[in-house]
Amino acid sequence: MKALIVDDREEDRRLLRYNLEWHGYQVAEAGNGEVALELARRDPPDLVIADALMPVMDGFQLLREIRKDPSLDRVPFIFYSSVYTSEREEELALSLGAQAYITKPKDADQIWDEIARITAAGLPSPAAPPALANPDDEAFLTQYSKIVATKLEEKVRELEAANGSLTLSERRYRNLFACLRDAVVISDLSRIVVDVNQPALFDIFGYQNHEVLGQSTALFYADPDDFTRLGREVFSQATQSDRLFELKLRRKSGEVFDAETFALRMLGDDGRQTGNIGVIRDITERKRSAELLARREAEFKRVSQEFHVLLDAIPDSLMLIDRQFRVVWANEAAARVADAPLEALAGRYCYALGTDRSAPCEDCPAQKTFASGKPVSESATGKDGLVWDIQTAPLLNESGSVSCVIEVKRDVTEHKKLEAQYLQAQKMESVGTLAGGVAHDFNNILTAIIGHGQLARMKLETDHPLRHNVDGILEAADRAAQLTKDLLLFSRKQVNERKAIDLNEVVAKSGTFLQRIIRDDVMLKCVLIGGALPVLADRHQLGQVLMNLAVNACDAMPQGGEFVLQTERAALDEDAIQAQGLGEPGPYALLTVSDTGEGFDAATQQHIFEPFFTTKEVGRGTGLGLAVVYGIVKQHDGFISARSVPGRGTSFSIYLPLITEASQEGAAAIQDDALDRGSETILLAEDDALVRSLVANVLAEAGYRVLEAVDGGDAVRKFREHPDDIDLLLFDLVMPRMSGKEAYDVIAGERPGTKIIFASGYAPDLARQKASFGDGIHLIHKPVSPGELLKAVRRVLDEG
Repeated sequence: MKALIVDDREEDRRLLRYNLEWHGYQVAEAGNGEVALELARRDPPDLVIADALMPVMDGFQLLREIRKDPSLDRVPFIFYSSVYTSEREEELALSLGAQAYITKPKDADQIWDEIARITAAGLPSPAAPPALANPDDEAFLTQYSKIVATKLEEKVRELEAANGSLTLSERRYRNLFACLRDAVVISDLSRIVVDVNQPALFDIFGYQNHEVLGQSTALFYADPDDFTRLGREVFSQATQSDRLFELKLRRKSGEVFDAETFALRMLGDDGRQTGNIGVIRDITERKRSAELLARREAEFKRVSQEFHVLLDAIPDSLMLIDRQFRVVWANEAAARVADAPLEALAGRYCYALGTDRSAPCEDCPAQKTFASGKPVSESATGKDGLVWDIQTAPLLNESGSVSCVIEVKRDVTEHKKLEAQYLQAQKMESVGTLAGGVAHDFNNILTAIIGHGQLARMKLETDHPLRHNVDGILEAADRAAQLTKDLLLFSRKQVNERKAIDLNEVVAKSGTFLQRIIRDDVMLKCVLIGGALPVLADRHQLGQVLMNLAVNACDAMPQGGEFVLQTERAALDEDAIQAQGLGEPGPYALLTVSDTGEGFDAATQQHIFEPFFTTKEVGRGTGLGLAVVYGIVKQHDGFISARSVPGRGTSFSIYLPLITEASQEGAAAIQDDALDRGSETILLAEDDALVRSLVANVLAEAGYRVLEAVDGGDAVRKFREHPDDIDLLLFDLVMPRMSGKEAYDVIAGERPGTKIIFASGYAPDLARQKASFGDGIHLIHKPVSPGELLKAVRRVLDEG
């Protein structure tokens, strides 16, 4: 059997579907009459159950259309509706050809009884039962059973009046009596069975008529106490009302089952009780269905609760929005975003949450999804500066149109900040790598310039007219060398001599020096925290940091002002480190350098640490001052941040890791201007012709014998030509075809213990990383003066 359920309420359809499927029906569903009519014409059902009022096409219109269709006009049609203002709706339904008009709510058994009554084989479609004064007071089964019992009483009285003769009325009564699906047991005042109906009695109890006639009705009871109780409460002459009971009864096989019994008294013409009538229904399957339904509903409720707990645990804001842009459902995160109680969100317009809008904005993602039926993913920035990643997805109804939209909002403000910090760090790292490469190539050029210049100066008399020109060349070369050092400082590839020092002492001494070089209209203040601030740092580089910041501060205060150096301790946790985007959690020494100058805007702040960026006019700065500061701080495992307001000054915060113990700073090396000489043989390998020529001349004039090679491969060949003559190898670290390190490895394999000095224009730490130096290997850094070169050569040759 096939049934078609038509109702715009999904919950009502679900309950009907469970009931019908339990009784063996194949069920199809529709949300309105138009969809139902199409389904019925495509696959004619055996039964239609429809609501009265629905969108698109209501139940009455659907019934008219079905009755017009020759293929559907004989299909039973039942109204199951909550609309019952008077008997007019029921009369209209029956006049249009409906078999029944059932008013919601009804339990599953009552609905099934009516369906079974209408679809019973061989029965004509019955007229609708008389309406109750208040249809919701009693179940339809109760009313129907009373009608049957009344007819039975009338037939019994007719039989008694006719003195047992068979009449037409009795035959009608017998036909009706036999057709009832419920078992009817008629007993006398002693509760002895006088009549029963077949086949219902056999179907329910398994008895034939002759097995129960003349027997006590106690035969049917599983519990003797129930037999006694019903006799006292219902079947006695003292009671005045009929009753509906649910109790346990027993079949002939001994099986106990659940039954629903409508017990009533049978009265004679004089109004006196002449016997009893019991209408019995087996409700075993109904109870199983109810229990199954209860379990399913409990499971659904549990899963629903768990699902809601899961959604509330999601940190993203989730909302279900209908086509009127009202919130249907939201999770706890959405309530936090809207700053409103969760229970207050349902029914509110989503665009009005946290705003004063009266309609959705033009670029609303939910509105785009309603219009296109497709998911939308966008980013938006609120008035509070928070950045949101918003994604919407459509929920489609049966007709394929969008009924609701799911909106997911995620706060990505911190993610965007970290992303910007990461991109800035990448950019600075790239610029640093470029600066290091430029400094390396420039150092080779400067080595030649400084070397040749110093050699020329040494050969000129003090009063020689060209000595002034040579001094100018050397001075310019020294400035260029300092520029390359600044570039290497920015790229964090310059060597530094870090020792344990007290930051307070460095700031105090630097303050004394800075006081002498800043203008008179600039007031210097040092505010130092009590106690030592031990840090691992290069004293001279920290002094350079303060010098560069002081120069910038003075330039920013053309009318004078205040320049402040302040130290303090700071303990940074994980959150503070993430906000800066750099460093490690722990104790830090904080050096704050501030001025009351002109300041700069946010756009300028994005570039202040970039090399060659400057806001000064042409000729007043190289743009490397803050870049060098940035490089020195990073080289000390610290970090620096700037805060500035145009017209209200600038403040730089420098964080350096604190150490537990401070060691004494070593004595400075004593410079010796004398040129060291020798007579040993040196194998020189340098790919830059200018540098190779300079170094060869310096060594030769100092008395050394020099063998020149243009690269690593050439150096190996020259060594093999003079294996016993060479006392020292002087190799450039990076050369084409074969590097200095590769050439040395070949030579050391042939003659272990050969002394070696590497020269490199790269920073020492990077050079050592490239060469993987071990013990007994020495490195000099370009540009190197002739004196420094000869000292290094003599020192290595004199080693044991």
